[in-house]
Amino acid sequence: MIAGATVADSIGATAKKAQKKLPNEVINSASPPRLHAHQPDSVGTADISRQEDHTSETFSTMHYADAKRAYLLHIREQIANGHMRDTTHTTYQSWLNRYERWLDTNNYPTPSIGDALVTSPIRRWLTELRVVHGNSNTTISAAWGAINELCKFLVSDKVMRRNPMDHVDRPRKSKPTQKVAHEDDIEKLLQAAERQIKPRDATMSMALVATMLYTGLRAFEIVQMRISDVDLRAHTLQVPNGKGGTSEIMYPAPEFFDSIRAWLSERDKIGCQHDSLWAQDRRRGISDDWLRSHIHDLQIRAGIDPESPLTPHAIRRSFARRLDRNGASLLTIQKALRHADPRTTHIYLRADDKDARALASYGGFDRKSIAGGIAAVTPQQESESRDASRQNGLFPPRPRASQSPQVNWL
Repeated sequence: MIAGATVADSIGATAKKAQKKLPNEVINSASPPRLHAHQPDSVGTADISRQEDHTSETFSTMHYADAKRAYLLHIREQIANGHMRDTTHTTYQSWLNRYERWLDTNNYPTPSIGDALVTSPIRRWLTELRVVHGNSNTTISAAWGAINELCKFLVSDKVMRRNPMDHVDRPRKSKPTQKVAHEDDIEKLLQAAERQIKPRDATMSMALVATMLYTGLRAFEIVQMRISDVDLRAHTLQVPNGKGGTSEIMYPAPEFFDSIRAWLSERDKIGCQHDSLWAQDRRRGISDDWLRSHIHDLQIRAGIDPESPLTPHAIRRSFARRLDRNGASLLTIQKALRHADPRTTHIYLRADDKDARALASYGGFDRKSIAGGIAAVTPQQESESRDASRQNGLFPPRPRASQSPQVNWL
């Protein structure tokens, strides 16, 4: 990651203050920084504790807390530019604060990044998450990711020479079950949206479900939609701030534009004071939490099993499956989903449990009809059928007893 000028200046200023206070502790040589007298725990795992220690090789004695604040400020800038989500800031802040508390508990008071961001304490912390707290590989992988992104940020701003996380294995995530919203549940969801009492609520709910159904947009992309993103004449949809800050032009089905047109006519009656496509009221658009909560309420109204995965992302996977069933190529589906890696698209197309159960109807056969067919054929009819097949070239002629079969070995 490359920080903005403001963040880089704040790091530089913090580093200069630290250097003035402790000029003799600035690390410019090849010798590793002084660490506290802690040895790695003997309780190890193959993924975390097997490698030798590597230092962060810092340029300054900047405190870990200052580095953390600078990085979280950088994330805020990325969110303002539409390149990251609020949930990223919340998740990383939680893990970085948790690591800071662990450092304080384990006799690392106000540590510098030369003490905190080295492989030895990081491995100890990750090992403790697994052994003491019983966290899963997925949870530990999230903790690893937060520390790794902080280190990458500091390396890019030349506060650290290298990333110590390059020498700490990331635990493999357990493969999650791919949740897919099935067509019958989506139809019930549409009916529940249509049955709402207020026309404004019904048209917006129908438009929201149609957007998920016909575009496959992510939840945060739906929330960020503006009126100007939809061109009802050209039948195009612009996704200006997709994942990774990408901008794409989409061509959804006509049903999507019909639902948007109906919603805009109701939206005009509200007198909205914002340019967001969706509206809770005249002053506010919608949020991620509001969207998920609204879909959950519709699911309850429709009488759908609460265990059914009717989340925006499950409907997105359903969109990908529908494209696949209708004959779209993998490349087309990848572009529709705006995936950078086709392997991610391939994961979306894996068969789930309901698809696997459907194989029973594809692979069965009726033994009675087969037995009846065999019994109905007389030996003479079978011989005549075999002779006709040989004449048509379906079977090679059977060699006579006096002849040995000719074998072509070339």
